[in-house]
Amino acid sequence: MNLNIPSIITKINSNLFVQKEVQLFLKRDDLIHNIISGNKWRKLKYNFKAAKLGGYRTILSFGGEYSNHLHALSYAANQPGLKSIGVVRGAKKKNSILHYLFVNLKKWIFIIWIGPYIDLISILNRCY
Repeated sequence: MNLNIPSIITKINSNLFVQKEVQLFLKRDDLIHNIISGNKWRKLKYNFKAAKLGGYRTILSFGGEYSNHLHALSYAANQPGLKSIGVVRGAKKKNSILHYLFVNLKKWIFIIWIGPYIDLISILNRCY
């Protein structure tokens, strides 16, 4: 996986800043990767490290219906051959982004869960 780390720091130039003697710099984490952007890699890298050290083959995470986190997790997990499970709480909607991901990217597993999380955890424990 080709990550642009460390992310670049860009100086923002403005006449107002010059006038007020202010310097503004932005850390461009949006340029780390086109899918694993923002601070997603900084959060996920520890999970991948722990999975590798523990010999795990699957990573499970929770996120919202429009979650960039789950998308980044699925992509990043697939690179070293890990499976990923994304748990989204809510009702299944036919035209949602998750429906698109499930239909078009079958190697990623998404679970839409309506009940309490404790029930889901007990079910997953029986499956794995």
